Amino acid sequence: MTDPRLLIDKMNLDDELVNNPSLVQQVCDEAAEAIAYRDAMREALDAVDAELDAEIRELTSRNKMTEAAIKTTIQLRQEHKDAFRISNQAKLKAAKATSLVSAVIARGEAIKELSKLHVSGYYAIDSTKRSSGAQEAQYNKAREALANQRGRSR
Repeated sequence: MTDPRLLIDKMNLDDELVNNPSLVQQVCDEAAEAIAYRDAMREALDAVDAELDAEIRELTSRNKMTEAAIKTTIQLRQEHKDAFRISNQAKLKAAKATSLVSAVIARGEAIKELSKLHVSGYYAIDSTKRSSGAQEAQYNKAREALANQRGRSR
């Protein structure tokens, strides 16, 4: 789903150009917060896993368990699953925020290109007028001749 902040009003390019740096700063701040949250949730997952590791080792101190068995036991515990889910959601949110930063930077380039089109007269009413009647008649005549040639060659 496209973030509505990425949309460009082609009829207000001056405002879009002036406001774009603020938008870049806003999404960069959002990305930084999302990355910080992602890192904190990854650290929380590591802490949950460390606590579970200690608990499992204490409970099984008389029975020797392999490292693989301890790791598997940790991954099966609900505390790990919950912390992993939260960490994964934070990771996704950070990735989306980072891609939004790239999209806003691309938006700035698009505004520049649209401005060039505007300066060149691309959006002027005259640039969309149909060709003159004589040019259109000549075009239709040439098109008809090509159609006739195709019909004969079959």
